[in-house]
Amino acid sequence: MNVGVVVFLVVFLVVLALTAVGYGLHRLALHADRRGWLYYRTKPRFKGSSLGLLEEIYHPASSHVIEEHQNQRGAAEVDESGAPRPTPDT
Repeated sequence: MNVGVVVFLVVFLVVLALTAVGYGLHRLALHADRRGWLYYRTKPRFKGSSLGLLEEIYHPASSHVIEEHQNQRGAAEVDESGAPRPTPDT
């Protein structure tokens, strides 16, 4: 066999192997994302800012505003007796 053909085959097989390993890692990361082990395709849900703890330290009022918005949303979902309000489709 010609040396050029051997080099071509080796390079082709290395590229093919790297592609297969990359695809396997991609599928593994998707599985871990579905299980909640890591964020790969989905984005984490922060409390309102991507700064998280730093935002709370330097702007503590913003965390109170976020908590109040969450409380208002929760209060709108229950009536005066504490029972959940029926949704229009139920």
